[in-house]
Amino acid sequence: MDGVRTQYTQIRETITALRREIATSDPEGLDIADLRRRTEHLAAALRNQRSRESDLIYEAYYDAYSTDLESDVQRST
Repeated sequence: MDGVRTQYTQIRETITALRREIATSDPEGLDIADLRRRTEHLAAALRNQRSRESDLIYEAYYDAYSTDLESDVQRST
């Protein structure tokens, strides 16, 4: 769980840095290709974070009920 919090802190800091850089830079001087690359990296980090959260949810469910979520869904239908 601490890893998830740490990752969110890093993502938040990256977003803040990008926003600050865009706000303070001369629009003509911005390296759009670099900005695009860094934004794509940020989006990938957010997708990875969502995957990690899903894994934690499934793990918590399994620990709580000693069964897989898919097995429970099949039994209830």
